[in-house]
Formats: sequence, structure tokens, C-alpha cells
Amino acid sequence: MAANGLFLVLGATLTEGQFAGWGWRLPFVASLLLVLIGLYVRLKISETPVFQAAMDQRRIARVPFAGLIRHQWRRVLLGAGAMVISYTLFYTATTYCLSYATATLGIPRTTMLGSTMLGVVFMAAGTIVSSSLSDRLGRRRVLICAAGLSVVWGLVMFPLLETRSVVLAGVALAGALGLMGLAFGPMGAFLPELFRTEFRYSGASVAYSLGGVLGGAVPPLAATAMQRGGLGTTGVGIYVAAMAALSLACVLALPETLDRDL
Repeated sequence: MAANGLFLVLGATLTEGQFAGWGWRLPFVASLLLVLIGLYVRLKISETPVFQAAMDQRRIARVPFAGLIRHQWRRVLLGAGAMVISYTLFYTATTYCLSYATATLGIPRTTMLGSTMLGVVFMAAGTIVSSSLSDRLGRRRVLICAAGLSVVWGLVMFPLLETRSVVLAGVALAGALGLMGLAFGPMGAFLPELFRTEFRYSGASVAYSLGGVLGGAVPPLAATAMQRGGLGTTGVGIYVAAMAALSLACVLALPETLDRDL
């Protein structure tokens, strides 16, 4: 909300030349404050009781990454695959759709930024709902539902966007970001629960980051290449659906972790 809100304010108060020349840098400078807050939290947060007990018993791996790859590399890859759809939906909706709708469809940038802010509300709601449900119904069940619905939405969102209707474009973004939240909510518990105590932090972070590379960096580039190659948004929608199917397959290959004794 803060990021898109700041871009919205800058877009409304600066000329195109000012925004292109220097205005776009201001949100990134402001984000330094969030880096400091994140660093403070990371330095102050306490270790989990399970990890603290392992430290006291000297059961911590000296090179956790090496042990992780040696013993649990399959779960790293499957966990990363499970994360892919969250990133794919997020960056497709907030990066590619914003650029495509403004440059190609002619929808005003401020309108799209406002629609994205509305979509973020759905993302937050999806995250809260899915986190709660995963504690009652299980991580896999919620993630399977989210990935399955994302397969369908990948094929629906761009026809909605292509209508050039502000309302339907908002629905397209709200649906994508809402499903992103639905898939993202359980991950804070699911990924760490997949790994042994001595590798847990490394396993969760590597899977999360690798999923971010595959699902965050690749989709906007692939979408732009498809558009230039003549496949259009139909190809982009199929790509999003394929990434959702990949995440679904990875989740199905992983065990339920809700009742696992850590």
C-alpha cells in the first residue's frame, strides 16, 4: 500500500519528464527505512526453542547449506516450486500488468496504481484467511486449493484486462493478488516445517529465495518476450497457469506438516 500509494502521489504531482528523470527514484530511497526496520527485527528476534535446544546440545551443522543440499535437496526444489506461483502472480499483476495496461491498453497510470492498491487489500485478506485455515485444515489442503484456482485465474485475468474496463481490470488484479495471498499465507509455516532442525533456516530461506528467482524475475521478462513474439497476453495467461500447475505438482509431492513434531 505504501509503495503504490507513493507512486500514485508522485504520478499525480509530477510531470512525465520529472517522474522519468528523478521522481521514480524517491520510493526506492524511502525503502531504506524499511531495510533498517527489517534489520532491527532480525537482530532482536529470539531463536526458536527447538533450535536453541539444538545449539545447547551442539547439534548444529557447521556448514548448514552443504548438509541441506546433501540430505534434503529434493525438498529445497519442491519448496521452491511451491513458492513459484505466489511470486508469479504478484509480479505479473504489479509489474507486467501495470506496464501493459498503461502503455498498450491506454489505461491511466494513476488508475492502475489505484487498482493495484485495491488488489493489495485482497492480498492481505487472502494471506490472513489462508494462514488461519492452514492451522486448522493443513498447509497442503490450502495450498492445493490456491494453486488450483490460480491455474484457472491465469487464463481469466488477461481477457478481463483486455476489456479496457477499469472495473474489470480491477477485478483481474484483485483476483490475482487475492490468490497470491491465499498461496502465500501458509508458507511462513510450511517451508520451515519441511526441514530438519539443523537445516531449517537455510532450507526455508533457500527454497523461498529460489522460488523468488523463478517466480519473480522470470515472469515479467517472459511475458514481455511473449508479447513481442506475437503470442500476446494469451501466451502470458497460459504461462501463469503453467506456473500454477507447477506449484500444484510440487505441493502434491510434499507431505503435510501441520502436525509434525519439530
